[in-house]
Formats: sequence, structure tokens, C-alpha cells
Amino acid sequence: MKIFPNLVEAVVLALSRIFHDGEKADRVVQEVLKSNPKWGSRDRRFIADQIYEVVRWYRFLYEVWGNEPNSDRDSFDWYGVLAVLWLKQGKKWPDFSPFDQLDQGDLESKISRLYSFAIENSYPEWLDAYGRAQLEDKWETTAIKLNEEQNVYLRVNSLKATQKEVILALKKEGVEVDVIDDLALKLKTRKNLQHLKSYKEGWFEIQDLGSQMIGRFAAVKPNSLVIDACAGAGGKTLQLAAQMNNSGKILAMDIHAVKLNNLKERSYRAGIHSVNTYLVDDQFKYGDYRQMADDVLIDAPCSGSGVIRRQPDTKWKLTSQGIEEIRKNQQEILASYSQFVKPGGHLVYATCSVFPSENEEQVKNFLASEAGEYFDFIAEQTLLPQEKDTDGFYMAKMARKR
Repeated sequence: MKIFPNLVEAVVLALSRIFHDGEKADRVVQEVLKSNPKWGSRDRRFIADQIYEVVRWYRFLYEVWGNEPNSDRDSFDWYGVLAVLWLKQGKKWPDFSPFDQLDQGDLESKISRLYSFAIENSYPEWLDAYGRAQLEDKWETTAIKLNEEQNVYLRVNSLKATQKEVILALKKEGVEVDVIDDLALKLKTRKNLQHLKSYKEGWFEIQDLGSQMIGRFAAVKPNSLVIDACAGAGGKTLQLAAQMNNSGKILAMDIHAVKLNNLKERSYRAGIHSVNTYLVDDQFKYGDYRQMADDVLIDAPCSGSGVIRRQPDTKWKLTSQGIEEIRKNQQEILASYSQFVKPGGHLVYATCSVFPSENEEQVKNFLASEAGEYFDFIAEQTLLPQEKDTDGFYMAKMARKR
């Protein structure tokens, strides 16, 4: 497609917001794509793709270019970074200014040089070192896989449709899928699905395969009382409700009212009436739910290292200090929410992190703590993206003995 100056300018302004203003990439992309109604689908795809590719390969691109774009400079460095990206992809850059001022031969020479693993694969030095310490010989294959664009997976909502019905409906709407198992589907080609009739009627949810595996790992039963302690917008909440055949009750808790409101809307669309939402604020009393639940799912806040494929700006927003703060928060959440499990009930702890410090080590520390002395370890599972084409996840199940 022909690249126009206004499209490149939109990409540059978006990148400045992400890297200089600290805004989340997915939110910036959504806002930019809505800013000009005259852009067609190819224009929008171009803008989104260039933004995400620069975010994904940011360090390599600016190392080759020679300068890291800085808010104190003009936008020239961003154009240089884009030029390196297009050379890396084997594409020609546009002939308008300032691209017509660049030396292609010089940049091609720089691209062909040997770089360290961290530069070649665009990771901050501290994160590369941390990943090696955490995952040892698995780090490099994990880090490489995390730089690939993630596939889009769907979960059939068994409360409203069968898998066959969903596949036929999607085909009529121009969407082809591959069957993964009895409920999971994978898009053959990435597309926007939220305008589809089948989506609006709640026949399926967009949910990563690894996330679906956590819901199955929890293995909740119909007519149970389940607490989803960090429910967020409720992807796993809806899955648990479907697994329970819309029976029993799920108490979905979170500290963000906006996410819980989103969950209410999604529950209505999915035809689910067994979910009640609870805002965890200063008025929330943990003791009111003590030893109530048959099952408690703690999908804990984490580094998000397992979803870098989906949210590549995570690489640049994480810090070593931030991970330590996250770990302390995880410990507090485990101690607080584990008290909701009744004797004979189950506790599932999960993260979207690939780092054992947030996963196995947290479970081990919990079981050795005063709050964890009432629990027995049952099982755990780690999902690394290079192994099953999922996001990176960890899950562990424990049973309350008294």
C-alpha cells in the first residue's frame, strides 16, 4: 500500500505517547484509530501494525539508528527508527521528508552487525539478566517466542451455542477458524470480531488458550459457591460460570469498579445470571466471606511477562523494583483471600507471568506461612509460550484441610 505522511505522523505521535508519556500501547492504538474517520481498514491496519512492531523491537531499532528517541528532541529519531524497522522487514521506506534524507546503505550495514542477545531481541539489560536468572536455559527460547505476534483464540460459550453452531455462524460472517478442542477455536486470520452478530449475542468469548486452561484447571462444579478474587473484566469468571452450567453462585471481586462494570455487561451478553460483583474498597470486610467458598480463584496481579506477545510495551514499563512490589502484593493477596476457602474446599493461585519468583516460589512461601498452614499442595502447571502457543501462565491448586 502507498504510505502517506499523515499515516506516519499518526504512528510517530502514538509512539511518543507510549514511550514519553507512559500511556498503555493498546489504549493509545484504540484512540488513534478512532481519531480520523476517513482512514480505511488498510490505513488502520498499517498504523496499528507499525506501532506494535516498533514497541516490540524498540531497543534493536534505536540501537541500529544510533539514538533513542527523546522527548527533548524533535520527532526525527522516530522517523529513523521506522526506517530501520522497514529495512529489517525488507520493505522500502517512503520518499517524502525526512526519509529522503536518510542513508540506506549506512543503516543496512548497521543492521547486519552482530549484537548481544538483549539488543537483537529487544529487551532491557536488567530484564534479560532477570529472565536468565529465573528461567536459566529456557529464557532465550521464551524471550524469542514472546516477540512473536500472538494468535487469537476463542472460547465457545456452551450456555448459548455448540461449537458447531459457532463455527457455522463465524463462517457465514467471513471468519475461518481451526478447532483446538471441544470449546477452543483459533482464528486463521486476525480480524476484529466485536461487530459480529455471533459475538454480540454472546456465542463466544475472545480468550487465550492458556487462560482457558486455568479455568479448566480450577475444575469447579455445578451448584458451588465460587469466589473469583481478582476478577478484573471477568474472562475467567464467565468461563467458570459456563462450567457450572449457570448454577450455584460466583462472587467476582476486584479493586477496579470499571472492570466490574465491564464484567456485568459481559455477563448479560453471555446469558449468565450466577455472577455477583463486589468492589474491594476501604469498606470491604474480608471476614464476611471467611470459609464460605467451595473454590477460590486468585488470578493475581503480576508482572505480565507471560503476555508480552499481546502487550509488548510491558518490556519497557516493567522495573526490577516493580516486580518486587508485585511479589509483596501477591503475598498479601494470598494471605487475605485464602481465608475465604472452607474446609475441604480448593484454592487456585494463577498468574500470567513466566517467572518462578511470582509463581512456584510464591506458592512455596505461602504454604510455609501462618495463613498457608491450613492448606495442602495438590498440583501445579506452568505454560511457556514456546511449548503450547499460549500466553505464559502458571497455576497451582491447594486444598484446605481444616
